[in-house]
Amino acid sequence: MRSFGVARPGLGFCTLLLGCPSLPPLVTPQPPVAEVEADPLLLLAERTAGGVEIEEIDAGELLERAAALADAGEWLDAVTIYDEVAARFAGTPAEKEALYRKGVCLEWAEDWTGALLSFRACLALAPGPDPDGEALPALIHAGLLAERLELWNDAAAAYEGLLACDALSDGDRRAATVRLAVVTLERGEPDVAQPMFEQVIEQSVAASTAGGPVHPAPAAEAELRLGMLEAERFSEVHLDSPDPAELRRQVEKLAAIFGDAFERLRAAILGGSAFWAVEAGYRVGALYVQIYDMFFDAPVPTALTEEQREAYEALLRARTRILLANALEAWEQNLVRAERAGVRGEAVDLTAEGMARVQGILEGRAQRRTAIDEEAEQYVEAQGESDPLAPVLERLGLEIGGEGAPAP
Repeated sequence: MRSFGVARPGLGFCTLLLGCPSLPPLVTPQPPVAEVEADPLLLLAERTAGGVEIEEIDAGELLERAAALADAGEWLDAVTIYDEVAARFAGTPAEKEALYRKGVCLEWAEDWTGALLSFRACLALAPGPDPDGEALPALIHAGLLAERLELWNDAAAAYEGLLACDALSDGDRRAATVRLAVVTLERGEPDVAQPMFEQVIEQSVAASTAGGPVHPAPAAEAELRLGMLEAERFSEVHLDSPDPAELRRQVEKLAAIFGDAFERLRAAILGGSAFWAVEAGYRVGALYVQIYDMFFDAPVPTALTEEQREAYEALLRARTRILLANALEAWEQNLVRAERAGVRGEAVDLTAEGMARVQGILEGRAQRRTAIDEEAEQYVEAQGESDPLAPVLERLGLEIGGEGAPAP
């Protein structure tokens, strides 16, 4: 019997985050007529004037030919052969293998919907409802593709199926738990997702303490996601009180949220996964800019005269300058981090865009600098700790490279 085996990737082989339309119903290929199975051979008999002619088709040779095409980047040509194998060898191990390999080729060709359908067809050939070890690769692909296509319920079902499989390793179990938690977030259930992220972190720490091999990506992504959840609490803060004491309380709450989010993101940066470190590094800079925007989006007291308003805005610029400086520093470090690790992707692009925005703000400030700005900065420097907002603003502007805040 010819072996139809192929190397299968582990759960953490990729992360998929795009969108696509809903999927059509699954269609199971039907075998043609007038075929006689002789596994792994297929004999096609045709009656002619000269007698019966028999054509011998070897599934293994077809699979090898398709694999060679796939290796050469001719993915759709390989898919055509896999379709032939799946149709002609329906009901044999060759059909299942062909459907799996077809799904992989369609992924490489970025036909996400077609790939998901192929993996679903492969999974439909399983002998029972519960996934076994052989079903894990197709189930992993199906979950990741459903997540990419934003089919959250389908993705959750796939990840739950993975977690129900006894053959799943501890490391892949943590990775599947993170993916299920992400999908749960997308379904609007943060309270359910949060303990799942925390569980992955705890299990990773325990496994590392016990001396076992631990892939850093699941725990690093869990820290990142928890940091993002903390940052969502910024919506609870409104810097709109005309009372100085109440305004300080509002800023203190903002600082506390910032600190919680920052610690999670820093843990993701230091977690050992280059990809998630860059993702978190972008969001650290984004935190500073988000707080900066919150200050400047807050309503200006209506009782101020035009001159007082100019002085108020100049004082605000002086007080929040550290936020822009730290955003720029965080993003500069993130680009260096990405370059050293060879990481590419959306987070790198957003980091560069964020730097361009901050540099534009700073250049605009320099061009429009007035005597009032000079006076405001001198006032802030002279006030020091006696400024009622100084300690809180200093905490908000926590220096990236400063003592007590190790450089991410």
